[in-house]
Amino acid sequence: MTMQPRLSPAQQRHLQRYSAGDDAFKNTHSEHRLLALGLLERCDQIVRYTETVTWTLYRARLTCAGRRYLEEL
Repeated sequence: MTMQPRLSPAQQRHLQRYSAGDDAFKNTHSEHRLLALGLLERCDQIVRYTETVTWTLYRARLTCAGRRYLEEL
């Protein structure tokens, strides 16, 4: 068994939300910590509808380490 990082209840809820299929990155401090720990990875999608308007849909997904963390809870 590997050493798991200590996550707050809010961070654990974020991981569970991603495991349930929600991929909308909320840009919270909790999610940025999960990125830093390698439990999430960003997979943003650039959307362009006109030549002058471009925006990004912020998305993320669980990494293999994130899935293992949830399995070991």
